Amino acid sequence: MRELIKGFLSVFIHFAVGFLCCLLYVLFFTKTGVLPRFSLQWKLAETGLLFIRIMPAMLVSSILIGYAVIFGTCGQNTVERYSLILVRYLKEAFIILFACISLYLILIEIAVPMLDNYRRYTEFKTRDYYDFISKADISLQNHQAEEAYANVQAALAVWKDNPEALALLDSIKVSRSKQHSARKDTAESKSAYYHAEAENLTVEGAFFIAKRYMENQDFYSAHFYASKAYQLSIETDPYREDSLRMMALAWNQIEKGSAELKADFDIRLYRAKQFAYELMQQKNYIKAYYQFLAAQRMVTEHDSLKHDPDIDRFVEITRKKLLEEAFFIDETKSLLSFESARNVSFILPPSNSSGAVKINIEGLSSVFEKGIQEMYGRNCEIAEYSLNNQLQSRYRIPYIKIIPIIDLYNQPRLHVLFQAVDEKHDRIISQPILLSGVLPLERNTVRLLPFSYAEFELIIAANAGERTMSIPQLYRFRSIGPQYGFAAQIYHREILARLSDLFVIIILSIFMLVLAWSFRIPPHQPFRSGWALSFPVFFVMATGLIETVRYGTRLVITLFTDHIYVISPAVFFFIYVLLLIGVSFLFCAQRSETY
Repeated sequence: MRELIKGFLSVFIHFAVGFLCCLLYVLFFTKTGVLPRFSLQWKLAETGLLFIRIMPAMLVSSILIGYAVIFGTCGQNTVERYSLILVRYLKEAFIILFACISLYLILIEIAVPMLDNYRRYTEFKTRDYYDFISKADISLQNHQAEEAYANVQAALAVWKDNPEALALLDSIKVSRSKQHSARKDTAESKSAYYHAEAENLTVEGAFFIAKRYMENQDFYSAHFYASKAYQLSIETDPYREDSLRMMALAWNQIEKGSAELKADFDIRLYRAKQFAYELMQQKNYIKAYYQFLAAQRMVTEHDSLKHDPDIDRFVEITRKKLLEEAFFIDETKSLLSFESARNVSFILPPSNSSGAVKINIEGLSSVFEKGIQEMYGRNCEIAEYSLNNQLQSRYRIPYIKIIPIIDLYNQPRLHVLFQAVDEKHDRIISQPILLSGVLPLERNTVRLLPFSYAEFELIIAANAGERTMSIPQLYRFRSIGPQYGFAAQIYHREILARLSDLFVIIILSIFMLVLAWSFRIPPHQPFRSGWALSFPVFFVMATGLIETVRYGTRLVITLFTDHIYVISPAVFFFIYVLLLIGVSFLFCAQRSETY
């Protein structure tokens, strides 16, 4: 038991010193390349990744050095081959290795993806920040204050209270204020034109002002300007008779009184509701939504305290139907600041009537809305091919929304919306932009992806590289990857390489026991401080040995998976078991020189 504790102590000391060296190296000898606000977290993440990377070498080195001391100080001077003493040492070494390998496996499968994702996140945010600042500066120089303001706000969302961004924000606010003042002056000048005094009006100008007020149902103002037009006109003026008729019409409307005006409003509201309902019956839910929304505004403007329950109900119904075909552009605001994946590419397999489809999404953001995991994509480019692999159409969609659904066959699928609309006004803000070929009508609004949200997350992980995926992800994706344009051999090799690493560490560690026995410190030999200088040499040698074996193993794995793909795991497992048994017998075959 004492030797077991000493073995764990040797491993712990190596790990502690190794982590401290990694931290010092990253702090003083590594350039961050990220924003200062991310610098400390980035360095800690880089320290963790570097430490995990050298853990196998530290473990092997600690076994060699620790057991060289343990074998020399245990007092066992005479040991025969295959003795119980050596078997006990081997068993205790396996306990240490099992604990360390378990820790290493947890770190490599859980901690490494998290740290690597955070490192990529900080690099993304750094590039985004400088892009936002650059775009804001260019927009400011081009006198596009609103666009500059949006970009600098996005930059501040990445790095709050940054002096550079705040100084740029102040300049943009000044520019916005000037532009608002200019627009206000222009509006006031136009208003002055429409409300000019009688001596500044022409017959034509007064008539058209009156006509505009009639359209807005401001009958008093319409009567006033129509009378002005009539007074300014002469007998031969073409607007004289029209002005007189408009005066009479406006006066008649004034005399109708509030009761008849209310009746007129009810008629207009009924017609608006009828038109919106007809659109809904035609399943034109987008147009129907905006018509019901306009009718709802009519009611509010007529009487702010009044509500039409039918209109309110139909607004909600058409809104839900609209969101099955499109999404509101406001949902995409500031999504760039929360993007979790970039440059995601995959291929949809050909069907009976069409060929393969290549899809590339520049950026993906994931949100959790009302218990549903949804995704938004930015700059999605789609290329559709025929069955004979000829390009049929290529188009780009500025924004897409991806929603998980259950199809008619009770299978999980992803519903992709291509159209983004304004929530308050009847405008399509984002829709497919044809780059080449012909865009099919059915591709203009939605598309159904033939996989689930969980499978899409595997595709996203695969785009980041097989080395960033966990073993369960690699195992699941190995079977579905080929149909989406990913070679199964890549993920099969990575699984074998990951498992091979564990066997390589165990086998080399047991082999270090053999060397430790051969170079054990003689009994009662005092420890010399100069020996500590050789410890880094052992670590460098262990690192070189492990990396050499890893490289050779990956070459053999590539060869085997290309020629014996199906049975390659069994072959490797058989070889590693033989090597492990062999090196264990080799250690048990050691003996002391005095026996």
